[in-house]
Amino acid sequence: MKICIDAGHYGFYNKSTAVSPIYWESKMTWKLHLLLKAALEGYAGVEVVTTRSEQTRDLEVYTRGTRAKGCDLFLSLHSNDCSTPSVDRAEVIYPVSGKCKDLAAELVAAIAACMQTNDKTKIFCKWNSAGNADYYGVIRGAAAVGVPGLILEHSFHSNARAAKWLQSDENLAKLAKAEAAVIAAHYGLKLKEPALPVLTDAFKAQMQLYRAQLQDNDAGDWSMEARQWAIDNGLVVGTGALPDGSPNYAWGDFVTREQLVTILCRAERREA
Repeated sequence: MKICIDAGHYGFYNKSTAVSPIYWESKMTWKLHLLLKAALEGYAGVEVVTTRSEQTRDLEVYTRGTRAKGCDLFLSLHSNDCSTPSVDRAEVIYPVSGKCKDLAAELVAAIAACMQTNDKTKIFCKWNSAGNADYYGVIRGAAAVGVPGLILEHSFHSNARAAKWLQSDENLAKLAKAEAAVIAAHYGLKLKEPALPVLTDAFKAQMQLYRAQLQDNDAGDWSMEARQWAIDNGLVVGTGALPDGSPNYAWGDFVTREQLVTILCRAERREA
């Protein structure tokens, strides 16, 4: 699956000075879209592209939508603004075609739950004045290249509580994880299996040296009686001879499953 993510706006754009002197919508969405990209890439078979490579770069909204060409889904991330400071509502806008309306409902619920917004969520679509296409340029651009697009409004930065919440990098990470989980569940995506560590030649050589130090008869006095019993009863027969010709029981070395079952088998036969 291929997903295109758009960070709404660029540079220093959209703030509510009366609410927060340091919150910028453009700065928040840039952080969030990178976090969402990383979260989505944690799922198997997912490729994520972005509309811009630089936060300071401007790109016309319709063009941003067309950057989704060849993708299965387009997401444009934003926070909203209005003249009523009390409004604290998550919103998702879906295309007039109705595509991904169900995903819009799932995402808006996740955003509201994560941000703990105070007002009822809202999903909607909007036609242009001619009534023949989407009003919003990014969705219209995505539709032009055959991709369903959604605009995710992470509440209103004109609301003091929401603006403060969105300034936290920790909160944004939670939000990205929640949104990625919804998308994964919707499309049946599974988390990638953790990559196994690569054993380098240098590590293997060091391990061999370490094992060599264990492969001798060094052992604690506390186990002397048990060790002698195991030898006398043929449970442990050693791994060869030491330089002086005496048996090497390699008491400090690791025991493999093969060695363990062999010892148990010998013990069973002895009892029988």
